[in-house]
Order: sequence, then C-alpha cells, then structure tokens
Amino acid sequence: MARSSFQRGSVQLRKRSDGEEVWVLRYRVRDPNSEKGWKEKTEAVPEAETRKEALIALSKRMVEINPQNNSPRPLAVTFEGFTSSLWQAYVQKKQIKPSTVYSYA
Repeated sequence: MARSSFQRGSVQLRKRSDGEEVWVLRYRVRDPNSEKGWKEKTEAVPEAETRKEALIALSKRMVEINPQNNSPRPLAVTFEGFTSSLWQAYVQKKQIKPSTVYSYA
C-alpha cells in the first residue's frame, strides 16, 4: 500500500508579460503517465491582492487536491494485457531465441 501524501503547496508573486504582478499557486498532482508519477501544476490567482489572500486560496485548493492524490490508482494493465503487449515487446527487444519464446507459452 502506498503512503498517503499531504502537501501544502506554495505561493509566489510573479510578474506577467504586461507588467502586472499576480499571485501564483504551485502544487503537484498524481499523474500515472508521468515518469515520476507526479505533475507540477501552477495556477494564477488574480483576485488575491496580498500573500495572505493567496495562502487562503492555496489552502482551499489543497483541500480539493490532497484527497485526489491519495485515492487508489486503478490497475492500468491486466495480466492478459501484459502478456499480449508489454511482454511481447520485451521479448522482441531482448532478441530472445525462438526456442526460448516457445517454452514460455
């Protein structure tokens, strides 16, 4: 069983290309397609004028994000799917002799 994660995220004051400053939330979400399993997200909060308002918006966002990050991930591949696709690709990549492949069946 995977550990549950809890994150707080962070806020930064960034300058847009038009010169206006905006508070930005930074946090991570689980991404099964990513190599490390996480994807970094940034989200602008134009309605926040102070750091305190940005932190309040961040805490509200983290209440939504943390349960999603801790939900169990569905199995992506069944055994049949593994043997018909991933295993076959592995065997071809390793250039295993036909007699050995025959013995696997």
